[in-house]
Amino acid sequence: LSSSGSYVSVVNAIQNKGCRVELVSFDNVSTSLKKAVDSSVSGYLIPGLLPIESPYDWGENRSRVRGVCYDFSQDDGYGFLRFLTRKNNCLWITDSRDEDSPYKTVFAHISEFEDDFDTSYLPSRELIFEFDVTENDKGLISENIVL
Repeated sequence: LSSSGSYVSVVNAIQNKGCRVELVSFDNVSTSLKKAVDSSVSGYLIPGLLPIESPYDWGENRSRVRGVCYDFSQDDGYGFLRFLTRKNNCLWITDSRDEDSPYKTVFAHISEFEDDFDTSYLPSRELIFEFDVTENDKGLISENIVL
């Protein structure tokens, strides 16, 4: 879309008919459009929408995925990344502990981010990271995290 701010009136009309509006977007989407919709997700995060080099299926152990950092402690040097595991009608359920949530959460240690990345920007749901998902005895962890 171009001039995505002009689509706010379309979104409002659809919502006034009792429907939810979900936005899948990539870059340069107006803030007013993102605020008008019921939920917004980056197209970069949707499994299979854009190719990613990995011999494993998206979200499986040792696969490469894209996600966002929603929690990070500068003092402790670690945080958590969230990635979409499947496409469903519950995109707004971001708590991965909820069985209806299409998201998974992985541990992210500061040492796994690319060398020149400034972690003072974290947490941020605007930065899209690509990383390997691995599993150990404590759960899912991320490795080789790049912006």
